[in-house]
Amino acid sequence: MLSEEDTSFTVAQVCEINSRILENSPDLLERNLGGVMRDEATVEWLLLEIESLEDVFDKAATVLQKIATRHPFTQGNKRTAVVFANMILIMAGFEIDVSPSKLNTDIRELINANWSVDAVYDWLKENSVKIDE
Repeated sequence: MLSEEDTSFTVAQVCEINSRILENSPDLLERNLGGVMRDEATVEWLLLEIESLEDVFDKAATVLQKIATRHPFTQGNKRTAVVFANMILIMAGFEIDVSPSKLNTDIRELINANWSVDAVYDWLKENSVKIDE
């Protein structure tokens, strides 16, 4: 298990997350848009921001809220946000633990109600579990 300090990523790695998510899409057009960024600067800024944070849940909440609401990718922003946030948690020994339907509903609520990072933090704390060692 990695420590919270080991949760650093590059723009290329975040693009790879998006690409891998979209390569399995049933929509052929969407498959071809994997890793296509609308706003690389947002991802660069986000990576710098999470590097400055100490708490793994702060990092995951920031990633989830910022990617889901700022849409730096052409497609797959919500899915990328969830996977990236969960990767950060997993690296620190936690994981998001909700049903797919609840996850979908809650992430759409996050977008529609424009949840703050603090609200996403609370949601992650309530809906994550420690991974058995």
